[in-house]
Amino acid sequence: NYTDIITIGMTGYKDESGKIQHSIGVYFVSKNNFGVGQKVGEFSDFSFLASKNFDAFIEQVKNLSLTQDELDKIKAQKEREIFEVREVGMLSTTEYTLSKIVKWNDEGEWYKWGDRRILFSVRARVKAGVDLSKIGKGDIKDEGNKITIQLPKAQIVSFDMDPDDIKTELEDVNGFRAGFSQKDKNAVLKKGEESIRKDLELLNILKDAQRNAEVFLVDFYKNQGFEEVVIQTKEDKK
Repeated sequence: NYTDIITIGMTGYKDESGKIQHSIGVYFVSKNNFGVGQKVGEFSDFSFLASKNFDAFIEQVKNLSLTQDELDKIKAQKEREIFEVREVGMLSTTEYTLSKIVKWNDEGEWYKWGDRRILFSVRARVKAGVDLSKIGKGDIKDEGNKITIQLPKAQIVSFDMDPDDIKTELEDVNGFRAGFSQKDKNAVLKKGEESIRKDLELLNILKDAQRNAEVFLVDFYKNQGFEEVVIQTKEDKK
């Protein structure tokens, strides 16, 4: 990889009299100047590349520098671009749809003759992601071509059990037992939700969300010109 580059270009056009007009642009791009193109000078032809003029041209390039004020502005702009990712906020990177059969047997007691059974089929849509707004100033380390990010842990973003996806598959009441009230049904569905949430731990949804967020950040910072992007998971403060 090159850290110092001289770019040379020429454009031209034919004016109203038919004469060809041209202009030459010569710029110097350096890692030390944060990749900002600096104009080397005004040139009417390419004679500066001739062997007798080349050393003087290179010396002219070496003497280029940005003022401290220009450097400070560039640093501030680069920092804004680096932390721009926080504006994304909650980044949902994984979505699961889970189906489950929830059943409940309510056997009668000595004072209740008969029993009750109910069975629901339910579907839950679960989203997980990472809250990028929680990335703090000290969580990003810029080391030139390398950047290291302390990424917050993934979390469940939403858990939705749509009533339209809840179906009563079986409801059986015998003896002298009363049917299931809405309160009873809600209690059974609550048990189903708790069961699905436990299943999420086995399905690694948070690990998937964390991994997908890391892929997003690597692409984000590679597009900013970083050659190496290191993602570390930020530990929760106790």
